Amino acid sequence: MRLAPLLVFCIGVLGCNRPTSGRVPHVGAHESFLSRHEGFLTESRSQQFDVICLGDSLTWGWDDHRELWKEQVTPKPTAFWAIGGDATNQLLWRIQHGELDGQNPKLIVLLIGTNNRRVKNDAEDIAQSIDVIVQAIQTKCPKSKLLLLGILPQGYAKSDASRFMIEQVNLRLPSVASVRGVVYRNLEHALLDPDGSLSTAVSYDGTHLTERGYRKFAEALGSIVRELLKDES
Repeated sequence: MRLAPLLVFCIGVLGCNRPTSGRVPHVGAHESFLSRHEGFLTESRSQQFDVICLGDSLTWGWDDHRELWKEQVTPKPTAFWAIGGDATNQLLWRIQHGELDGQNPKLIVLLIGTNNRRVKNDAEDIAQSIDVIVQAIQTKCPKSKLLLLGILPQGYAKSDASRFMIEQVNLRLPSVASVRGVVYRNLEHALLDPDGSLSTAVSYDGTHLTERGYRKFAEALGSIVRELLKDES
């Protein structure tokens, strides 16, 4: 018997049995977590998408740049199923609770893991947790291509402590992609200045992207997505 939505939300907010690994599914604490999840389920029941993007607030941000996505990435029907603050725990919970059910997209784009340090600040656990997500996606949509993106840079300075952890995770992701037979791309070069810094013109807080940031992101991502969709027209 499924828990009532309010009860599930309360469990997430109060932190009952909060996981210590990103591999454990867990409801999100964002105030709109359940309503957005239900919205994604409604979209899934009413429309088939060619491209589905899964992730956290960095993917959610595409909601405000849909025209840019259509122009620079792909005009094909695309869903952005993402919630701010999500780590792999929340995305795994969402997948297990119906997101992707009945869908057979040509391509799934996965960008997740930037919030996992709040769960367990360990590169190996984060990489393994992303691997669990990849497997969950492949179970739900075995015929879909999967593009796994490296975690985007955090912190304005190259020396920022978060950069080292992200680098350590991203170094492990090509192996995940190789074992699972998916495509991996690290697009940090598209966002960083030549000296390795992240400018305020690209990110307004050292993590989330400005409009210019999404334009740079789109320019780098577009050719990859179009290539992966080329044989699926």
